[in-house]
Amino acid sequence: MIQDTAELQKKNVDAIGNYVVEGMSEMNLVAIEQTYQEILDAIEASTEGKSEGHFAIKLTALISTDIMTRLNEA
Repeated sequence: MIQDTAELQKKNVDAIGNYVVEGMSEMNLVAIEQTYQEILDAIEASTEGKSEGHFAIKLTALISTDIMTRLNEA
């Protein structure tokens, strides 16, 4: 996404990124940390050198299906 954003910005076109990572069958802290870092990198790349930027994150992407189910039932 970072490379695509850079190419589009050269043409004065903004980009939209969408992370679809929810649905882990069990917690995987390594995968969550990797996704978290990718999100931070994408935010930095899309806002660097600008006075503002827009980025939406669905925070349930960083928890397992089991935890989402338990939260829903609470």
